[in-house]
Amino acid sequence: MLFYRPGKKQQSRQVRVPTPATCVNQDLLYNYHKNSRMKKIILSLLTILCFQSNFYSQITAKSEKEILKEIEWISTNPILKSDKEFVSKSADFMMYQFVNYPDFPINYKALFEFMTTEKNYKYYDEISIVFMSNQLANKIRTKNEYDLTNSSINAFIKVLEYYELILENEPDQKNLLLDKYLKMTETELKDKVKENLSK
Repeated sequence: MLFYRPGKKQQSRQVRVPTPATCVNQDLLYNYHKNSRMKKIILSLLTILCFQSNFYSQITAKSEKEILKEIEWISTNPILKSDKEFVSKSADFMMYQFVNYPDFPINYKALFEFMTTEKNYKYYDEISIVFMSNQLANKIRTKNEYDLTNSSINAFIKVLEYYELILENEPDQKNLLLDKYLKMTETELKDKVKENLSK
């Protein structure tokens, strides 16, 4: 893959996607993401992208503004991660993070209870990606003033908004844990996130 060099002004360039047999640099992804479940999600997404390479033969490196717009799209369109547009936009923000914020760790502690108990939920992976992408969005917006607690709260709220959109389209996809979070007051939700972060 072709990446921007740090410190250089970004210009519109394209990143070549290798053939399916070699498209995922597993060492890079595994070293970058410590959460084993998320490693599988990311590898799965990029593998799908590569097998669809006859449609998406190239990933175009995006600007900050474009990435924020795509993260917002991901957060407001509850579709399965195998959807071509979801895969493409997810690959875009992951690529952006690898290039521009290679040392920025995604912290999933706020979502710990969901991620450890709800793995069979239909939209488990998609919700994890919504949380992950919105932590990156918060980092982009706040730069050096990034605060893990505030970012986790904001990302958690995005997850709940995403869940409500899921229910609008698929009422049968109710989740008792997410329903419990939805019933919390703003103060209770913030306290819950802080409690999870302290574990």
